[in-house]
Formats: sequence, C-alpha cells, structure tokens
Amino acid sequence: MMRSSYIVRHKSTLKELQDRVRSGILRPDRAQERVAKRLNRLQETLSDYDNSILFHHKRKKDEEQDKDETIAKHKENNVCSNNNDNRRREVTESHDDKVVDGNDKSNNNSSSLPPTPILKIPRGLYIYGKVGTGKSMLMDSFYENVQLLGGDDRKKRFHFHNFLSTVHEDIYRLKQEDLKEHGRNFSVDTSLANNPIHKVGLQLASKISLLCLDEFQVTDIADAVILSQLFSVLFQNGTIVVTTSNRPPQDLYEGGLNRSYFLPFIDLLDRHCITYQIPSQRDYRRILSSCTSFFINSSISGSDDDDNTQMDYLVTKLYRELISGDDNVEDEKNAHVNDNESRSMQLQVSFNRRIFVDRVYSGEIHKNNNNVNGSTNTPIMARFSFEELCDANRGAMDYRVIAQAFDIVIIEDIPTLDFNSHNRARRFITLIDELYEGKCALLCSALNAKTPMDLFQTGKTDVSNNLYVGGGGDEESDDKDSWIDVSQQGGTPVGALASVRELAFAFERASSRIFEMCSRSWLHRVVDSS
Repeated sequence: MMRSSYIVRHKSTLKELQDRVRSGILRPDRAQERVAKRLNRLQETLSDYDNSILFHHKRKKDEEQDKDETIAKHKENNVCSNNNDNRRREVTESHDDKVVDGNDKSNNNSSSLPPTPILKIPRGLYIYGKVGTGKSMLMDSFYENVQLLGGDDRKKRFHFHNFLSTVHEDIYRLKQEDLKEHGRNFSVDTSLANNPIHKVGLQLASKISLLCLDEFQVTDIADAVILSQLFSVLFQNGTIVVTTSNRPPQDLYEGGLNRSYFLPFIDLLDRHCITYQIPSQRDYRRILSSCTSFFINSSISGSDDDDNTQMDYLVTKLYRELISGDDNVEDEKNAHVNDNESRSMQLQVSFNRRIFVDRVYSGEIHKNNNNVNGSTNTPIMARFSFEELCDANRGAMDYRVIAQAFDIVIIEDIPTLDFNSHNRARRFITLIDELYEGKCALLCSALNAKTPMDLFQTGKTDVSNNLYVGGGGDEESDDKDSWIDVSQQGGTPVGALASVRELAFAFERASSRIFEMCSRSWLHRVVDSS
C-alpha cells in the first residue's frame, strides 16, 4: 500500500528521464535508461527504509546498561565491610549474570530492553563512465525524487570535494575539542571511542540514511586512509551510498603511495554498492552546448595596443543586459565598463581566511559583514585573472565560497595546462568543479586555446606506463628521446602518482564542463534562477 501511494505522489527516476526524452530536452540513450531502472528499484526500496532505528536501539541499550551499572554500584556500596572475599565475588558474579542473561526474571531493566532490530540494508550504486554521459544528471534526478521513511532530512547530496572538506573540518573540530578537554597525552589512544574518524562516521550515519556523492575520486594517501575508516562506519550503520565517478572502483587511487592500505576499501565498496558502467561514448555537454559566445582566444581577439578587447566588450554587454538593464552596446571597439561600475569586496573563508575580489559587478551593493548582497533577481558578476585564482595557494573551500557568492565568473588569460604544471592544473580543475556544482555561468579567455579541449595538453600519455610525449601538436613524433617522465618528486615519476594519474580523467571532465558553462543556454538558466 505504501509503495503504490509513493508511486502516485512522486515521480520515479525512470519516468523523469522518459519525460525529458519525450519533450526533446534529452536524446534517447539505452545506457542511461538501464541506469535509471536500477536507480528506480533502489528508489522504491528506500521508501520504507530508515537506518535511524539502529541508533534508537543503541541509545536505549546504553541507557539500560548505565542503569544496571548504577544499580550494581549501589549494591556494592551497601555490602558490609566485614563480608569476606567469597561473598564479594558472589555479588559480582550475580550482577554479571543479569547483564548477560536477558531471561533472568530478577533483572527487570534488562528484560525491558527491546530485541535488536533486524534491518535489511539494500546495496547502493556506484555509477562510472566517461564525461558527459549523464551520470550526475541521473543521480541528481534520483536524489530529488527519492522519498525516505525518515523524511528528506535523512538524505544528503555532496560534490566529493565538498564532502571531503566537510569531513576534514569535522575531524579537526573533534581533535580541537579533545585537546581542549583533555590536553596533550603522552600515550596513543587507539580505542574506537576516541577515534575522530570513527566519531565523524557515527555522527554522519546517525543523521543520514542516504548519501549521494558526485565525482568520487581518491588522489591522496591521507584521504585514502580516512575514506577506508569512514565508509566502514557508514556501511556498518546502514547508510546507503550512491555515487558517480569517471573510474571503476578497482582503478581508484591507482599507482598511489601505499595503495595496499586502500585496497580493503575497494572490497568494501564492492560488497555494499552495485557497480554499473555507462558505456556511452557521447559527451552530451559538447553535443548540446556551444561555448563560442563566452570562450575567447585572447591571442586573436585583440592586439597589444588595443585596450578594448573582445573580453571587455562581452563583460560590458553582460553588465548592460543583466545588471544595469541597459543593453545598448554599440560596437566592440568602443565598449568598456567604467571603473566606478565595479567594486571590490572580500569573502570570508573558514579558518579565518579571506579572499579579496577587486572587480565585482552588481546592480545594488551593500557592504555588510564583508559580504555583497545584490538586489533580488539581479545576478552578481566577478572578474578574475587565472593567476589570482590558480597560482595562489587555494583549495576547494576557497572556490566554493566564490561559487556561492557569484552567479557569473569571468576568468582571464587561462594558459595551456599540462602534467608539468600539475599543481595549477589541479587547482583550475577544482575551481571548475566547484563553479559547476554552484551553477555558475562562465566567461573565459584563453592565451592559446581555441576551445576548452585545447586548454589541457596531455601530449601522448600512456597512463599505465607513466610516459609522456611533449609538444601537444598535431604531428606525432617517432623520436624515442621525446618520451620522458613528466617530472620527479623524491625520485618517483610524478606521472606515477595517483593525483597526477587522475588529471588525465579530470582534464576531460573539466573541458566538458567548460563547454556547458560557457554556453548561452547555461547562462539563461543561471539568470532565470537568480
């Protein structure tokens, strides 16, 4: 009865996909339909699922045990001091029997304890495949439509960068609380009760029955160790995980330092999640989007002695159309946003850090607690150079704050990126991921690239053998001397490091997302929702 009412009130993942295809928003794709069917079955199963019952029982059990211990101590305190050791031992054994034997009639507290609930925990789903094949779209549709027995508060959806940042913040907070309460210890406490990762896992599992993660990846040994411990706790306590990735579970953290410590986590994923590949080769972001309007090759858009470049024209045009309400921009050469139409501001980041933004465009600006509040339905636009964003020591947390503050982000003078500049490349990819997650529109100028695909030069890369052919041109070289290790860190080829291995896949994802975010259709969606 519950299932039938659920189907009437809530659209299924499969039904929503079919409706989008019928309306012409999406193209028919059998691989997507097969994944939607699997998500649909999980969606129906979760309609009467709630893992919080395990925590209710645990709390009840802990309360009863605390009562038993209090009663036992009270009895021991009332024992006469002249009793012999045998009598003391009988009292202790009697108490132990009451804790273990639930059928002991004299143990009224234990007999009132409800039996341990039997919870059938369904397996989650691990969806992987090439970029632009619809993984995130399907998972988001599932997340929006799924109804849990415990309500919408029992489900959470994160981009993986965001999830890791949250976990790191929670671990740091618990460590600081422990340090404040107990001070520094001279011995190592290995108990689970005081393990901050175990604590964070229990806190998450107690609040979340369903966890959805987009773009799952592992590039760092510290994250690998944390994830192994954290997900063990989540799975043991009934949290269902649905995630997307560009790589199958067995390829996660491939070539990483001390990967053997991470392998048990892969087995854990296989036990608790059904792995499904979307075999499609089509990148729908590129097929359905055109970024020619908002992606500029600055080397051909203007000359050194011409201050009014195509970028200035587009910035002015967007400002006039979307912010000031005046779309009268006569020609590219004479278009320029006045300096007094942009403002500076600062954004507050966690750990008492701030980001200073020199060029902010908004219809109405109020300086209040270092924040900028635009008037309703008026987008806020910010202009950055690549150097400001990606040559500085920034991370996902910084980029998330930028994505939350602005509707349109302008990035100028993006250079060609490759494995030799893997740190700045990784920052740029993280920036794109956070802006995409934050539903920001993009206006980009590149120093040498004609399209987003040209931003990332991998040469000819054999990821399995960590080899790289420099150059990035169209002509292939047969010269064996051109095959080189990308670089060295501590005697290890950087190409062998898991973080750099992931760049080959991240390059594709970032260029695909830039295609979509620089399209006029994406801009319209952003403006309509602001």
